[in-house]
Amino acid sequence: MALRRLSNLSILKAIDRAYRVSQERKYDRIYWSLDLHGTVLHGNYLANTYEWISPEIPGLLRKLSEFDETHFILWSSLHPEEIPNVLRFFHDAGIHVFAVNGNPLEGNTQTGNFDAKFYTSIIVDDKAGFDPADWDQVYRATIHYRERYGFTGGNYYPHRSDIEKWPLGWQYV
Repeated sequence: MALRRLSNLSILKAIDRAYRVSQERKYDRIYWSLDLHGTVLHGNYLANTYEWISPEIPGLLRKLSEFDETHFILWSSLHPEEIPNVLRFFHDAGIHVFAVNGNPLEGNTQTGNFDAKFYTSIIVDDKAGFDPADWDQVYRATIHYRERYGFTGGNYYPHRSDIEKWPLGWQYV
């Protein structure tokens, strides 16, 4: 797979780094912090009304979420009462969501305090320069770097194909 044309996108560098660091440190998880509006959903400013920003997004996110190592964290300023509806929207599309606005598995360490800023591997946010037109490239790059670094994600969640593992995500808000 040719990634020459894509190498200048910082999101692809972040994916490369996440998989490389995971391999070096023998981590079995890649945490993706996904902003919602303007990144995967249209920003329509209507509560409880969700529309994918493009028709291929749910399929790509579903495929990414099926990798054992992938842990999607929805990173959003939604009001708390709206979060269950967004989780249901993702669930109904077959997309595994691990958590919302936090990472319950990674606590403070000797070198990092994650009380106010949760641990993540990759941030996907339009305000950080991500263009939703790049989702296909993100998927292809993820496949490339998984193979490049021999990443299988271990067997941390052996029944990951069962979407009911996290039926509506971990309610961390």
